[in-house]
Amino acid sequence: MKLGKELERRKKEIFQFYYRGIGDSIRKKRIECNLTQELLARGICSNTYISKIENNAIAVNKESLLLIMERMNISFQETSFPEKMIENMEKSIQYFYRDDKEAYKTLYDECEKYEFGILIQIIRLGYHTLIGNTDEAEMINNELIRYLNSLEDYGFTVYSLYACWLYVSKEDYETARSLYEAVSQHFYMNDEIFGIYQFLKFQIYGNLHLFNVSRSAYENAKNMYMEKGVMSKLFEMRAMLNLFYVYENQRDKIYHHDFLSNSLCLNQRNKYFVLLSIEEENPLIYLDKIQKEGQYYLDSLYLKCLFYKKQSNVNKYNSIKEEINQNYCLMDSEIDYYKLLSFEEKNEEFLYKEYLINQVMPYVTKLQNIYLMNLVNEKIVTILSSNKRYKDALANQQKTNKAIKRLKTLKKSKQEY
Repeated sequence: MKLGKELERRKKEIFQFYYRGIGDSIRKKRIECNLTQELLARGICSNTYISKIENNAIAVNKESLLLIMERMNISFQETSFPEKMIENMEKSIQYFYRDDKEAYKTLYDECEKYEFGILIQIIRLGYHTLIGNTDEAEMINNELIRYLNSLEDYGFTVYSLYACWLYVSKEDYETARSLYEAVSQHFYMNDEIFGIYQFLKFQIYGNLHLFNVSRSAYENAKNMYMEKGVMSKLFEMRAMLNLFYVYENQRDKIYHHDFLSNSLCLNQRNKYFVLLSIEEENPLIYLDKIQKEGQYYLDSLYLKCLFYKKQSNVNKYNSIKEEINQNYCLMDSEIDYYKLLSFEEKNEEFLYKEYLINQVMPYVTKLQNIYLMNLVNEKIVTILSSNKRYKDALANQQKTNKAIKRLKTLKKSKQEY
């Protein structure tokens, strides 16, 4: 009984917080209607009360607010009252947690009728993040960052959840971790939020090769999603766990089935198959599943070429190499794999090594993929060492180690987001 009363009290405090912030909209509409504060207040409240509302000095009384809105001919149906917006935000969390894109789309469409409001924008951020529309989500997030001081704990928690997921989707694990750790001690927690944040922790720390922390979060998230029967997220987590086994060089623990990869979006799926194929005895079992429409397609063709070269299958090698050449410009790739293959064919070790240092290493570093950074570094060091350039090999190794350490170590300056 006491818990129920406490939850109700906290919810009322949240409502009052956002009623306090409704003054900006009232001032804007009053000016549009060419009304003075005195004319707007007449018969409803005092001039001072209107002034305090517009300066966000008090939380407006709902009855007074309705009369003020009526005088300015503001539609009730298009106004985002805090009670309704908190209810919608709670729904958004539930749909996000259940990976229910259809229900979230219905909620998103319903929110389209409302004017700008920070809670509305958070709901929109969550929807675009959930469906993988990172460009739109990033635009909304950049706008929201300016208004974070207008959020109380619950609103800030939901925003942080969606923003953190966005950074993970963009493979910016460094920023995702900074945000996660900056707000992790200040969560407004419920089952759905706890489950989502454990899922995020599993992904962020696993991609940064902090595997002990990642595994602990995996077990917590798995239990939460299993309890709620959210199979799509359970499959997605198991697919990600396979990648982390690759990163840890524990391939014997990998369990792959198509229903796991089907839980991933197109780009995630292509990345998944590319990484599983590296160092695989028969990489074609994964590479043949990669779709041309997504990212990592050219990467997969390069890996196929390496396989066919190893098999001495000249016809297949030349055919795929030509496909790389034809698609390089069309796909706006940062890596010219055709050039890389040509260096290897002609045994031009110096040019090959320079291309790895100047093009490939910056590319995989930008992806924040420690596994690929180590692989590329290993190739560079091998070439340098074979040419007795041991000092350069050591310097390159140290540079790579420093970059990896920077990714894995949270900077103090980033602990406040």
